[in-house]
Parts: sequence; C-alpha cells; structure tokens
Amino acid sequence: HGTIYLDDVDDIPLSEQVKFLRVIEEKVFERVGSTTQIKCDVRFIASTKVDLTKMIAESIFREDFYYRLKVIEVHLPPLRDYLEDIPNLAAHLLKRFAGDGAPELPNKVISHLQSYSWPGNVRELSHMLEQAYIIGRGRLSVEHLDFTNNLSAVKLQPGGFKSTIEAAERDLLQCSLKTYEGNKTKAARNLGMKPSTFRDKLRKYGLD
Repeated sequence: HGTIYLDDVDDIPLSEQVKFLRVIEEKVFERVGSTTQIKCDVRFIASTKVDLTKMIAESIFREDFYYRLKVIEVHLPPLRDYLEDIPNLAAHLLKRFAGDGAPELPNKVISHLQSYSWPGNVRELSHMLEQAYIIGRGRLSVEHLDFTNNLSAVKLQPGGFKSTIEAAERDLLQCSLKTYEGNKTKAARNLGMKPSTFRDKLRKYGLD
C-alpha cells in the first residue's frame, strides 16, 4: 500500500514504461533477479512538463501507459504566474534544508524573487535559496541571490543584435542545465527542445 510518484514521467524509457503499465493494470511486480510475483496496491501520481500526446505521436511514449495514468489530470501554472505565492513558498523551501533555524526573508529579497521569471520553476527557486543560504552562512540578502542567468539582465553585446541573442541563448542553456543538475534530457525538454538540438547548441557554445 502507498503512493508512487513518477517525477518527469516523460523521461521513462519505452522499455521501462511497459513494466510500470503492468504494475498499474495487474497490481503485481517482480524484484530484480527474481521470478516471484509480488502483489501490491499502490496509487500512482505522475508529473511532466511536456505534452505527452506529442511524444505519443512521435512513438516515444506509450499511448496505453498515458491513458492508464490520465485518470485525474491537474494543470499547474508556471511559477511566474503566481509570484504572489513566493513568500510562503520560499519560507517553506528554506525550512526544508535549514530546519527551525531558517532565516526570515527580508522584504528586499522577496521583491527580487518576485521580479524574476523563473524558467526553472520551483526547482530553480529551491536551488537559488539553498545557494544563497550557504553563501550567506545562514543569512539571506539580495547580494546572495544569483540572477546571472536572468535573461532580463542581458545587456547589448559589442557585436550587436546577433551577439546579444547568442549571449542570451547561451545563458538560457546554462540556466536550464544548472536547474536540472546536468541532466541534458530534462534541460532540453524544459526549453521545449529536442535533446539532439540541445546537445548541438551546447557544442556550439562550448558548454558540452
């Protein structure tokens, strides 16, 4: 009994999807190296940031697995659409890694957090807060926030429009890669790119 959470279910290979499908439909599984079937009664919750129907059309996601998961569908808006929730969300995230000793969020810090577009959503917010907490040795200030990948802060480059766009693209690639801790597949899908296109751009900017 219990709940299994499949984070970024779109990353599960086709060969593994059929195994999860069997657990959902037949409620049995086998341990690695064993042929003994074990009964289970679990609830599945899956999340994704991509359109799974497009993946089905490209034959990289099983249609039967999709419909078995899609019993109740909940759409969550990106973090940039509910910036007013950042104070409570940030306080909760701080307590996750700082415990009861989590510092208060100064108004200036909250203001800066709410001025950012958060392409990496809650995961990026969590990483930035943890980084700021470590750098500030338990104290948070605007100086500890790393917004170097914020595209709104990109300045006109000496080479003009083309160089500026390339600089912005490079920063966006770095931001997504950092948010997903080097996982190129997840970073690519976060930007709506095919993994092959993402890798080509990484090579172009010397980020591979």
